[in-house]
Amino acid sequence: MKKFIILLTGVLLFPLIFTKTSYAQNEESTHYVKNQLINEATIEATIKSRNSHEQVKAVIEELHTQNNSFSGTSYTSKAYKVSFYFPKHDGSFITPQTDQGGSKTEVGATATINVVYNKKGELIDLQRVYGGWKPENSLYYITDREVIYRADSITAGKTAKKNPTSNSFSYNPGWGYIQYFPSSAYSGTGADSWATIRVSGMAATYEIQLSVRV
Repeated sequence: MKKFIILLTGVLLFPLIFTKTSYAQNEESTHYVKNQLINEATIEATIKSRNSHEQVKAVIEELHTQNNSFSGTSYTSKAYKVSFYFPKHDGSFITPQTDQGGSKTEVGATATINVVYNKKGELIDLQRVYGGWKPENSLYYITDREVIYRADSITAGKTAKKNPTSNSFSYNPGWGYIQYFPSSAYSGTGADSWATIRVSGMAATYEIQLSVRV
């Protein structure tokens, strides 16, 4: 019984080991989460505003799913983009409300992740992870960038954490083939990115996340 309790505790804590420090939801923030299953990949997008009166939204888009071969080796490439919406800003002000009473919204920034991998039976080789963030106009800029890519499970695997210094990133893990487990709350192969969208001359901030599991 004691061994079972220890194992169960480890399983429950595993997802927290390699995740960015989470934030608690409270009455002073608006938190929007979107989950979508696309071609056997699980995509999750999150945007958080600290202003409870603001409307925020995330829209997920598949850029491509490709199966290719190079020098006799096959691989799969899956790419996704998320558009993050929040109230439109005009200089130091939020634009007037719509006829329905809410603030006019616009895409403040987009985030992309492309995961390239090869599977052989119960093994998977995460070959490349790349993507980035793009502010939609000069009022917005990106800070607090973080990327975690992984090929792991409850009992084994690899995970790496990076902090890009620009709005694009590209990593080649070089781990080779690792035991593959279907994506779940406790395992998965793919990548996560986090960042903060800031508004020039204003205190407004929007924390965003994009997660891809293949």
